Amino acid sequence: MMRDSDMHVDLDSDRTVLDQLKAEIKRIVDHREVTPGTRLPTVRQIALDLGVNANTIRRICTELSAEGYLMPKEGLGTYGVGLAEETAEQTKKVFDV
Repeated sequence: MMRDSDMHVDLDSDRTVLDQLKAEIKRIVDHREVTPGTRLPTVRQIALDLGVNANTIRRICTELSAEGYLMPKEGLGTYGVGLAEETAEQTKKVFDV
């Protein structure tokens, strides 16, 4: 499972928190720190741990789901996917798509 401690946000940065977190999650997925089927912490947990508004985390999850980095499963959480073709095949197996 990915830990929120894997993500870093600089509140004094010129980049928005949204952009920083989006980049962090993409980095984590791209470097296979989150493999297909790995459950992410809850939106609430990430928000609390990072001191960020939960709506910001929800928006990031929605955007990254649309981009193919994450897959939400209603009532079960959000899972890592990744964009590589080999990952797409694994994802189909993991999620029975």
